[in-house]
Amino acid sequence: MNGEVRRAKPADADDMDELFRRSWLEGFGDILDAEDQESIKEGRCVAEDDIEDRRRQDGILTLVYSRNRTVLGQGRIAWSSSTTKSYTLTNRDEAELRSMYIHPKHWNEGIGSEIMEELVKRCSVEPAALKTETYEGSDAVEFYKSKGFETVRHSVIRATETGMSRDYRTVVLKKRL
Repeated sequence: MNGEVRRAKPADADDMDELFRRSWLEGFGDILDAEDQESIKEGRCVAEDDIEDRRRQDGILTLVYSRNRTVLGQGRIAWSSSTTKSYTLTNRDEAELRSMYIHPKHWNEGIGSEIMEELVKRCSVEPAALKTETYEGSDAVEFYKSKGFETVRHSVIRATETGMSRDYRTVVLKKRL
């Protein structure tokens, strides 16, 4: 693949913002309402300050996959009670895959698999399992299942928690490590 997986840095913010926007619209565009799609198109999703804050925070790690100085993928793992979503994690020996975004032009190149493997390797604890949550009906569900994740339960992300225009159904998935 000729790229590298490395820790995200503030200088990656613009690439990560573009990556997030394209990945969301391509991956969830048929699920999200038009209002939510517009919000994603117009808003800033990743800021340099956010990246710097996360670099200093214990219990969370953000990695990027870059090729030719361009970020093509991003993943984030969290493993402490202060950095995980309480409704996703139930056990202390589990880590949460908080996010995984790959530029749509580079889907099916193994970038997501490489990032996920590195996140688990570089996690400062050895989790017994990895959990994640994604939108029900999205291609992401099949991606995670192809990597050994199994559905744990269905859930709902409330508009009041996300700033979205409505509630969305989600799937919580888990993989034993």
